[in-house]
Amino acid sequence: MPEDTKPGMKVSCPKCGSWDAQPSRKRSVVLDSLMRIFDMQPYRCRACRRRFYAKPRGKESGDHGTEQDAPVGPLVR
Repeated sequence: MPEDTKPGMKVSCPKCGSWDAQPSRKRSVVLDSLMRIFDMQPYRCRACRRRFYAKPRGKESGDHGTEQDAPVGPLVR
């Protein structure tokens, strides 16, 4: 699990909309490093197995996120 992802931070899958996504392992050093510059992390949906990038919820101070919020800038691979 990436070190700055804490329990309770949730993202939804851009393909199926499920909230059952978990941090994904690094695959591409270049792409993962580039996305980290934009504060985005790799996730994998447990429901449909899609891998995508998103900002974890609760990352910004005061932003606790809710399940009604749409994912912030997912990049689907």
